Amino acid sequence: MVQRVDSAGGWEALRRDCISFAQTNDDVRWYRYYTNNRLKLPPAVAALQPQEVHYYSPKVYGQHSDEFRIPIVRIKIFGGHSTGGHSTPYFGLEVMTGLPTEDYTPKARPAALGNEHLSYRKVSEGIYEKF
Repeated sequence: MVQRVDSAGGWEALRRDCISFAQTNDDVRWYRYYTNNRLKLPPAVAALQPQEVHYYSPKVYGQHSDEFRIPIVRIKIFGGHSTGGHSTPYFGLEVMTGLPTEDYTPKARPAALGNEHLSYRKVSEGIYEKF
């Protein structure tokens, strides 16, 4: 993963591109395997070769959802749930596109909702790994 981030220009380049991306979009659900009018990802995000990228603007969801009050670009690098088969562990990033807050904690996603991730680690200012 570190090699992908380095090829993207580092953590600061990733955060800068995510901030720019968030400033020009309100509601993004990007999936690698869907090609219908797919939005072009910023260079640092595209270099990560993500499976999914999601961004929901507080302007759109703010007062109506506890989950989307903080502007965050969520990037799923890999992971997949397989019913009755072999699931691939989740790994992704959350990039805060507003002012980082010390009291922010990424939320866990239980296995009942698909591919689970219960742990996180701060890797840079405003950027968290989720696994």
